[in-house]
Amino acid sequence: MCKERKYAKFNIKITYLNGDTENISYNKYDPTNYKDMIQLYKETKEQFKNNCVLIDFNGITQDGEIGILFRKENKTEDLEIKKEADTVEQMSIIEILKNLENIINILGKKQEKENNNINIYTKKRDVINHKVETMDKINLSSEEKILLIEKLHIVSKKRRKAKENTEIINTFTNLQKIQGIRKAINVTKQKIQEIEGREEKSEFLADDKVKKYRIMEEVKYKNFKERTRLINKLKYKYNKIYYDDSRMVVICYNKAKTS
Repeated sequence: MCKERKYAKFNIKITYLNGDTENISYNKYDPTNYKDMIQLYKETKEQFKNNCVLIDFNGITQDGEIGILFRKENKTEDLEIKKEADTVEQMSIIEILKNLENIINILGKKQEKENNNINIYTKKRDVINHKVETMDKINLSSEEKILLIEKLHIVSKKRRKAKENTEIINTFTNLQKIQGIRKAINVTKQKIQEIEGREEKSEFLADDKVKKYRIMEEVKYKNFKERTRLINKLKYKYNKIYYDDSRMVVICYNKAKTS
């Protein structure tokens, strides 16, 4: 049985980057006609080719079961912006610090590796150069001479690349003091531990304590004269006073002391 005969009708669904969905209107197309809907699918892909969307061509059975027959995913720079925003939202500060620390460690190892490569390729180049300089003393074929020159060329290229990489890394490390960055990471980690320690020590703030220590208070009033009286009374206890006439309540609080 052809797949188009398995389904009673078809639809085209668009899923936007924010998760919203939309079924494309059929207009002149018959949703029960496979060829019609394939044409609509093609037109939809063309219409949304510059948008970051997911386009599904769905088949729907008599029982309402949906099967995805074709799917087109359009990726634009919007997707990268969304991914970055998701990363910022989801990644904790400690994870960011760990990633930064790992990158610094990798950069240090890369620098060491490239410095070693310079020494290794310098020695290899010297050995091959020595062979080239003395090859007239042994009976080498033309093919062997060519292979020797090619080896020298390859080793010289690798040595130059290692020097270029070292130059690039040195440019970064000379501008950004790595030890300073490491120190900043460690100090920030200590701050995180300090804040987490505060949270562990903090106790449940019961309503009576909120009022007792004048952290915040809500007082109801029966009329607007009473509201004025309350405000005049409470302004000596609290830094900030607001009122909500719809709920008929005065809201007041003291600013938290910053450490």
